[in-house]
Amino acid sequence: QEKQFSRLGVDVSHSTMVSWAMSVAKACEPLMGLFKEELLVNHFLNLDETPVQVLDEPGKSNTSKSYMWAFLGGNPDRPTVLFAYHPTRGREALDFLQDFQGYIQTDGYISYDALGELPGITHVGCLTHVRRKFVEVFERDGSVIARGAIERIARLYAVEKEVRYTFPDERTAL
Repeated sequence: QEKQFSRLGVDVSHSTMVSWAMSVAKACEPLMGLFKEELLVNHFLNLDETPVQVLDEPGKSNTSKSYMWAFLGGNPDRPTVLFAYHPTRGREALDFLQDFQGYIQTDGYISYDALGELPGITHVGCLTHVRRKFVEVFERDGSVIARGAIERIARLYAVEKEVRYTFPDERTAL
């Protein structure tokens, strides 16, 4: 953004832009509480994290990774997505979920295994990641069992595509 402003002939320093971003983040804190409440109204969450590079983060080099955690949940008719920053990919980032009870769907990253140890939480996997493992076995060995699993998953995907824009009760029935 600094470069874009510069091309427009507007001189805005990096520190000023950081200050603006921090001010906006501070002003949005009450909204974060509301988003978290909305996120947790249902008993099902999707969770994933993605690496981000943060410049000038205390105690970390500029080339190290931090993480943006994405939570998807809330009312299925109008889902809520909440992003939460954490400097690590470790278990402590999941403290955000301390009040949650229900199902949490994730990929196979090992830190997520800790979710299944928390009271009131059932950790479930991601079918895309399960399918990927069957594909690896099939490509390596030509396994009939792996091929059968891939075909069954394809049928489930077809049903999902068919019901994508239906109400939750209709989806469940199908």
